Amino acid sequence: MKEANCDVIRDLLPLYEDGAVSEETAKLVRKHLADCPDCRAELRKMRTPISLPPDEDEKAVKRFLERRAEIRKKQNVKLACAVSVLAVIVVFCLCYTLIPRSWDTASRKAEPDQIMGHYSAMIFQPDLHVEIWQLDGEQETDPAVIGTLMDTLRAGSYRPELRNVLNYTPLGELLDTSVKGASDIAQLYLVQDNEVVATASFYNDYSHTVQVSVKGNPNTFFYHTDGAVYDALSALMMEYGVLK
Repeated sequence: MKEANCDVIRDLLPLYEDGAVSEETAKLVRKHLADCPDCRAELRKMRTPISLPPDEDEKAVKRFLERRAEIRKKQNVKLACAVSVLAVIVVFCLCYTLIPRSWDTASRKAEPDQIMGHYSAMIFQPDLHVEIWQLDGEQETDPAVIGTLMDTLRAGSYRPELRNVLNYTPLGELLDTSVKGASDIAQLYLVQDNEVVATASFYNDYSHTVQVSVKGNPNTFFYHTDGAVYDALSALMMEYGVLK
């Protein structure tokens, strides 16, 4: 009976300790504890806090803190590297696209002794048709015409597009797809010693896109220029050129 009673009392001890039993049950537990040293010892165990030995606890905490500090340090280094790389990319993109180039920089200082070219205009009234002015052989080699066209090119500033460094694409693949919404085009071929050293295509689109291809480089470079450059070139092409 005593063992059974002890089993029941030990099951009740947690509730008794928490004060979650009725007064009648509490009296029963207290009466049993008065006569049972084993159950009193069990109650003392419940009331004694469990802790790790101080030395072991300090070593474990120290290892944990050191490991956490190491992990955080590595994470901070990775984050700093990522932020630095991102900052460099952003600064490069801003500098590349915002700092304008001169025409000599865009064309690698092409000095032509002949300029061939044409200007195409899409006329919407009264009927839709295309007019093309083309420089003839005499105008192509006239020093005055060449000088006027070169002065017009050099008067503008050319802001490069980021795709110049992200995607080098041959000119032939871009002629029909690279510029959207452009109806009028002024195209010039700069010739030196009977060889084309630079090609410039000016599009009358919303941003006045310019495609430039230079000798020795199969890639096309894209720029934006002022609308005044396009207007001046188109006016000169109509003045000097022959309507075809």
